Amino acid sequence: MNFDHARHSSRGGCLEDVATGFQMSLPRGDSTWPRVVQVMVGNIHRRLFDPELTAADVKEQVRARDHNISTLFAAYIGCGIKAYISRRRIEAAKCLLRKCDASVTEVALTVGYASLSTFTRAFHRETGITPSTYRKLQKK
Repeated sequence: MNFDHARHSSRGGCLEDVATGFQMSLPRGDSTWPRVVQVMVGNIHRRLFDPELTAADVKEQVRARDHNISTLFAAYIGCGIKAYISRRRIEAAKCLLRKCDASVTEVALTVGYASLSTFTRAFHRETGITPSTYRKLQKK
């Protein structure tokens, strides 16, 4: 199923289907990256919508605690671990806001934010507009 063209009438089903489709469409790590960066990206993608996921968890999963691993990640990915998680979650939220009629709060919770206010701040920081404004602009 191509999730970009999916539109479902069931709000819960739509959220789940589109979120799963988004997660499955995430690119695999580049084979030219160091193995540890590939593993970190894979772990992030697998746990992307887990509200408990933190940069510290990602580093711990590869048994790396020093600052060098964050620098290595940023050198290959183009941003830090925390920013990468947030960016991917916002990308997923944009898909959900376009394709599903669920509330903004439901979208926030689906993509891994524990609160609407945290989600709205992250969304605005990434896009320059609120999630509600984004949805309205997409419906035009």
